[in-house]
Amino acid sequence: MNVTTFKPFDIPGFKATASVKAQYDEMTGDTKPRFSGLSSNTFDDDKFGVLVSFARNERKSRYDSANTAYYRHTDLTMDDETYYEDVYFPQNYDQIAQTEERTRTGGTAVFQYQPSDSLTFTADALYSKYDVDYRQDILAHWFTKRQLTDVELDENGTLVKLSMGKGSNSDVMVRQSSTSNELIAFGFNADWDVLDDLNLNFDLSYSEAESDPKQGSTDTVASRPGDYNYDLSSGAQLPELTFDRSNSTAG
Repeated sequence: MNVTTFKPFDIPGFKATASVKAQYDEMTGDTKPRFSGLSSNTFDDDKFGVLVSFARNERKSRYDSANTAYYRHTDLTMDDETYYEDVYFPQNYDQIAQTEERTRTGGTAVFQYQPSDSLTFTADALYSKYDVDYRQDILAHWFTKRQLTDVELDENGTLVKLSMGKGSNSDVMVRQSSTSNELIAFGFNADWDVLDDLNLNFDLSYSEAESDPKQGSTDTVASRPGDYNYDLSSGAQLPELTFDRSNSTAG
């Protein structure tokens, strides 16, 4: 990948620009800053030039979702011996609140020197850092046939209403991760027009990148015992969950 950036000889003289913005996220209610700036100047009759730039972007976002991983095609036999054939049975139902905090920081520096009209030296440096803190808060329910106490099916044989008992539980999970990605690069170039039809160009570069998982990722799970009901029979976009801890029975 070739990254092309401004150089001081591209924009002779003094130049400076800056930008400051704010970004509001409706889901989190937070406002985060975005700002950048560039300054360039040439000296000694444009024989020497310096350019520096900097940018930083912070953002906090939230994404809410509800999902069922898949539906199993199976048969059901209830405790009262009621038998259902060719049933589409939901595997699970999870409600997820996902948040991310992202911070991007970057900067460049370019130095140019032209001792003669035919020879130009350029040295540049680039730095970039990207930090991501990620969290999911999940209310998870796993449906098993042996813990079903009541069901309702639609005309297609899809289970749209169920009651879970016999020692059922709801799982509350917190999933977290933190990652830092860092890049630093240096370059040097010499461009020499030896003759009208002969040019020599020399490039030397070095770069290194590191991805640090910091504390890694963690999953913390706590189970809440209790019977519950799942109801999608109304045709609503999302099912309704009701809980009855007092009615939980040992399974």
